[in-house]
Amino acid sequence: MNESKLTKIGIISTTHGYKGGLTLKVDRQFFKEDFKDLESFFIELKDGIIPFFVEELSLGNKNKLYLKFEDVNSKESAQSIVNKLVYIDAWNEESGDTKLIAYDNYIGYAVIDKQFGELGQLEQVITTTGQTVLQITADNKEDVLLPVADEIILDIDTNKKEILVAAPDGLIELYRG
Repeated sequence: MNESKLTKIGIISTTHGYKGGLTLKVDRQFFKEDFKDLESFFIELKDGIIPFFVEELSLGNKNKLYLKFEDVNSKESAQSIVNKLVYIDAWNEESGDTKLIAYDNYIGYAVIDKQFGELGQLEQVITTTGQTVLQITADNKEDVLLPVADEIILDIDTNKKEILVAAPDGLIELYRG
């Protein structure tokens, strides 16, 4: 495996259950839903970055995935990969480009607030230390900055190219004056 083609997506935070299950804490700039169909993840161990093949995967709360890998069948064997970094193969062999799996993948999508309706289009994703913010440009060319959090980003409809959000109380009023 060419390690330059790998993208770090998070860390194994804890074991889950007693049959080798694990909890993957996904980094904030990614949507955990982007990983639900993957067949393998790569984990950084002492001997290098090793592929682990998915036996079961389910979406957890917030930014968590619950995983069960093939050949990891006990809590003890799962414990050996807790606190290890997790990567995915984000290389698209057909085009030679990196797959866009982060929020940048949704630039140009309409952003619709549950209370206020359409806010505008996702223009840019700004990642600073500890916080990712969506820059939304409204029809009047005013920008709205919306923090990324599970309680704010409710759904992404890739067919309609829409992001459904629930902005924190007072935030939209602040921008609209």
